[in-house]
Amino acid sequence: MHRRSSYHGPALRHAPTPSLFPLFIRAVEEIRGVRIVRLQGPAGMQIAQEQREAEESSEEITGAFSRPLLLDFKATTAWDSSTIAYLVRALRRRMPARAKVAIINAPLKLLAELEITRLRDLFPIYSSEDEALAKLAD
Repeated sequence: MHRRSSYHGPALRHAPTPSLFPLFIRAVEEIRGVRIVRLQGPAGMQIAQEQREAEESSEEITGAFSRPLLLDFKATTAWDSSTIAYLVRALRRRMPARAKVAIINAPLKLLAELEITRLRDLFPIYSSEDEALAKLAD
């Protein structure tokens, strides 16, 4: 038995489901009061616009910038001045609450850029996630 439809236009296709996160974010986790953002791929110029949009929507979440942020660079492949700007913005958003922005799995190039810009001392850099959580958690 064949069903007839009154629709005679082009075939309908469902739009792909948009990713929950921007392409440079692999995952976001909350562990012991610390927000962990696992970055991936080229964490550079792509961050600028998408990060601003994410922050604007995060403002609606009470306390979003009052807890420590741990950025995991393990799966990243490239970094540039936009990455440094992202780190500075993340830190500024948390300054009123005195919440830290820390880094794990930091690439050597990123560490060098932090040194050159004299920002290295603003971001605690830990050798492991366990060490970071021990220092940052409530």
